[in-house]
Amino acid sequence: MTVWVGIDPGARTTGVTARDGTRLVGWILVDRTIVEPDTDRPGLPTMRAIVEAAARLADPATSRIAVEDLLPPNPHVTRKDGSSIIGWAAMLDVREIIGYVRCTYPAAVVVRPHGYGSMALASYPDELVSARERAHALKHRTLLAPAPQSSTLRHARSGWDVAGAAAALARVEAARMAQARGRR
Repeated sequence: MTVWVGIDPGARTTGVTARDGTRLVGWILVDRTIVEPDTDRPGLPTMRAIVEAAARLADPATSRIAVEDLLPPNPHVTRKDGSSIIGWAAMLDVREIIGYVRCTYPAAVVVRPHGYGSMALASYPDELVSARERAHALKHRTLLAPAPQSSTLRHARSGWDVAGAAAALARVEAARMAQARGRR
């Protein structure tokens, strides 16, 4: 099977997660504030750290890379006072990371955002759920509820979901191509 490496780009934390079907291969969180503590936005060192994390988790012969895209902002969504909720600087930072990943891995599958990292907590490998999250979910019987967004592990979970979505997209594309070849 193909190992998929999913990248959840973030202005501060980026999750890089590798999976082979339903088996977690590994995960790495790249925190801009650790890589570049003296800056308030990701630069070349952070972007290099992200693609190096993907390279550490990927087997060049059999792995595929996927990165979550960014939807265009909706200028009509505003706060109660009418001001925009769009964080332009963070959006541009994320867009730069996506561009760097795509330049480094031109064959990367770009996955449309879909609430990744917040599926049912029980759907994630144990390593991607913190002890605190697990204890809370067991106490309140919420393992099937959406995963909380309170842990930095949410970025690794999002990478897991991105990799899974890309694998599904690749299977659909392969079936479509096979069907097209059959019509000739």
